[in-house]
Amino acid sequence: MVFGGGALGLMGTAALAARQSGASVTGILPSFLRDVEPPLAEGETTEIVADLFVRKQQMIARADGFVVLPGGLGTYDEFFEVLTAAQLGVHAKPILVINEKGYFDTVDAMIRETVAKGFARPEVLKLYALVPDSETALDRLQALLA
Repeated sequence: MVFGGGALGLMGTAALAARQSGASVTGILPSFLRDVEPPLAEGETTEIVADLFVRKQQMIARADGFVVLPGGLGTYDEFFEVLTAAQLGVHAKPILVINEKGYFDTVDAMIRETVAKGFARPEVLKLYALVPDSETALDRLQALLA
């Protein structure tokens, strides 16, 4: 698992669960966030990078696919960075969005409206998939990467 490096929130919980399940975990943490979002205490490789831009570049380059969990503005930023990179042909990796309790319904509606108004091509809707929960996301990711 490659993730943003912090031990807080769903990001930290997912990394901890991955580590406890035997997966290797690599956190990529911008230096200024070291004290704000401390890394997991043990069992992961944490790479400290210069800033958020380098973090996103590293995560996109190293990931085989992307699973987006409900989160805040950073989650939206990273989702749209990954989606834009896919739209531009930078990568062709799966993007799965866990839409637990409809959390991402409005984001999906916004993207669909962007397509309807002609500001993005309809193909962008095929670059990501909403899934109802983490179990479905992991099953689908495993199938897509097989």
